[in-house]
Amino acid sequence: MAGVGILREEPVRKKASVPTQRGRRAWSPHGKMRPRSGTWHGDEELPDMVKNARKLTDSLATEVRFDPGLIQDVIDMVLTETLAHETYAASKMGVMSKRVSDVLKTRIRGLCGDRFKLVCIVVITEGGTEESALHVTSQCVWDHERDDFASGSFSNDALHAVATVFAIHC
Repeated sequence: MAGVGILREEPVRKKASVPTQRGRRAWSPHGKMRPRSGTWHGDEELPDMVKNARKLTDSLATEVRFDPGLIQDVIDMVLTETLAHETYAASKMGVMSKRVSDVLKTRIRGLCGDRFKLVCIVVITEGGTEESALHVTSQCVWDHERDDFASGSFSNDALHAVATVFAIHC
């Protein structure tokens, strides 16, 4: 039958969640193109690894956050409890700053859980003179959305103390 056209319906194709890229080359961070391998085309079920990654991402969104205001209150309280009745003696301030640091890490770990690495810096200096001065600067490279810090200080006639706690999300 010459001249008779047969109409064919095209099958309806589902849109893939992930673009199909069969045979194409993928970009690499080194500026070179590399062959694409193992691309998921959306026809089959999600791989288990992707499912687990989604569950992990969902659980991270609902986790406990580091609250700098609350942590600052804890720092002030620990410094006051530990150092209120102390006098400055250079020979024992190393042990004292270590003890304050350990107490801070223990109490803060109870508030923010195991999702943060805590870095605690405690500086104790001799006080009592009007001429004494102390400048403390700390810096940390981090993720601005998840990581944070808190700082507190304590002073009496004998000593000055500054404590800073960095919480780095891991």
